[in-house]
Amino acid sequence: VALELGIDPQKIKKGLKEYKPLEHRLSLLKIKNTFIIDDTYNNNPAAAKEAIKLFSELGDKKNMAIVLGICWSWEICQKNTIKKLEKY
Repeated sequence: VALELGIDPQKIKKGLKEYKPLEHRLSLLKIKNTFIIDDTYNNNPAAAKEAIKLFSELGDKKNMAIVLGICWSWEICQKNTIKKLEKY
């Protein structure tokens, strides 16, 4: 898209190198030999589903963990939300 908008390729490359993702939004962390997906910012079933989907696409999960946000609203996190997410 940036190329189509006429942005210089070197500026695109520099911008991508300097990009820092927002904290706690699908952040991939590595601690020793373990990878952790930190998605604690999000706290709704749709976001949790996407985080689980990403996790499932990442190959060997032996040394991986996913940390989801807490859902504070009962209206959003109904009783059966966990059952729905278990499918993913």
